[in-house]
Amino acid sequence: MDFRILGPPELPGSGSRDIRLSPQLWCVLASLLMAEGRPVPVDSLVDHLWDWNPPPMAAATIRSYISRVNSLLARDRIRIVRRAGGYQLSVEPEDVDLYRFRSLRRQAESVAGSGDLAHAAALLRQADDLWRGPALMGLPGEWASARRRVLDDERDEAVKLRIGFELDLGRQASVVGELRELAEQHPFDEEIARALMISLYRLGRQADALQVGRDISERFAEESMETGPQLRDIQVRILRGDAGLSVTPVYRSSGREAQPNTLLPDAPDFVGRTAEVEWLTADCQGNAPVLEVITGMGGVGKTALAVHVAHRMTGRYPDAQLFVPLSEDGPDGTGGGAP
Repeated sequence: MDFRILGPPELPGSGSRDIRLSPQLWCVLASLLMAEGRPVPVDSLVDHLWDWNPPPMAAATIRSYISRVNSLLARDRIRIVRRAGGYQLSVEPEDVDLYRFRSLRRQAESVAGSGDLAHAAALLRQADDLWRGPALMGLPGEWASARRRVLDDERDEAVKLRIGFELDLGRQASVVGELRELAEQHPFDEEIARALMISLYRLGRQADALQVGRDISERFAEESMETGPQLRDIQVRILRGDAGLSVTPVYRSSGREAQPNTLLPDAPDFVGRTAEVEWLTADCQGNAPVLEVITGMGGVGKTALAVHVAHRMTGRYPDAQLFVPLSEDGPDGTGGGAP
């Protein structure tokens, strides 16, 4: 048996035998499934079915619905029972898509706590694959509508959690399209807007990132509201070209320690500086540590050169390649980052 409520309610039976239920029977069944094994009072089922405007024989009708559902589930040895003034349905966690979704999210949060964001993101993708559309899609009534909103919010939070992990793993190219779609679906969601802005900035699309910030700020202003300080901070940092936004944290991958690498992406169209590159990448003599310093006025390309050289030398330093953003200017007005 596979109870599916994350989308249009479905109940595929064993083999090719699908069980067909009316919206009324599905409302009863969904109410019991969402209670996760706890008894649901008859009065609650009445409210769920008839929006606080029940027919005269509502309790008897509920009993009839329970009997019809039980007759359909009997072949799979599943039964709704009377408990403490209500009805109870106990099923195995793996038999309900909502239970599996929540279990996968809990696993992902636990795995992320141990530092394995790649595994956590994969678990959350599995969780999202269980969805076939809005929860309880097609069921009428205020109760179904309210529960649909709650469950869809659960899905959105799980999606945003996964995207946060993906960004921490430096996977902005793989999520930027998804973030575009989410931003259109949720035009006032600042968390999605921030993630989209960071993704675009990391992909070298500073103007597009700033436009996303302007668009959501204008929408808020039209509603006589202001965006939050976190979004405004991201806008300022992008406007300043903050290199720190391009640095992704390093996390453990499944099975072994990942190589720490927080370098900015190398410029694909880097040209010139041939003599400087050869000097900086020349073989060192002896085993003494070597420190190379690149100086110059702001904007002349110190960071681009340093990052380009660092990418060419990663093989010499297999243990780690780190980029340290230096936000303060020096006494001569220079500043930047240090790979």
